[in-house]
Amino acid sequence: DLGVITGLAESADGSVWVSSGASFSGVMRWREGQWKRYGAGEGLTAAHVHRLTVDAGGTLWALASAGSRETARELSGAFRFVPDAGGGRFAQFALGGEGGDNRTYAMCRTGDGALWFATLQGILRYQAGLWRRWGVSEGLQSKQIFDVTPREGGGVYFTDRAHGLGEIDGAGRVSYQALGDAAGTNSAWVVRRDERGGLWVTTRGGLFY
Repeated sequence: DLGVITGLAESADGSVWVSSGASFSGVMRWREGQWKRYGAGEGLTAAHVHRLTVDAGGTLWALASAGSRETARELSGAFRFVPDAGGGRFAQFALGGEGGDNRTYAMCRTGDGALWFATLQGILRYQAGLWRRWGVSEGLQSKQIFDVTPREGGGVYFTDRAHGLGEIDGAGRVSYQALGDAAGTNSAWVVRRDERGGLWVTTRGGLFY
């Protein structure tokens, strides 16, 4: 029994990966009928992995948001999986946020190759070797961002569990769209775009399309 599962992903080789923000540390990989655990010995120093995702380039990421402000650099952050003949390892991706707080909730890769991270300190973008950060002073209504997904035409859509659906357009401008009049419907958690360009948003008030 693996307990509470908060992260689930399938990598390009058909492996199924699971993680938990509470029940167990590291991540578990199901491959060829067997489970294998990846932890600190395989480069994954995070205490608990909140989410797993495979980006548009096929890279598996383990995202962790555990620890206090003092310990978040070691116990949290974004870890990308690097395959090798020995089964692969994770490598921490140094984020360009403020104060060394690495708590990370989600990430995505957009069509222009940029990497976007939803963190406790706002939204971070890594592109062509340079970091850019969006926080409250750049237009966010909350600096704690829970999810990001690519936006058609550049930029990303994002959620912060309080202010409906947010977006950063290709020019870097921030805007919001309310999903309803009730607070629950604007407590948006996850946003995804389907193959036809439609947006799906999960909220405390239900599923929106």
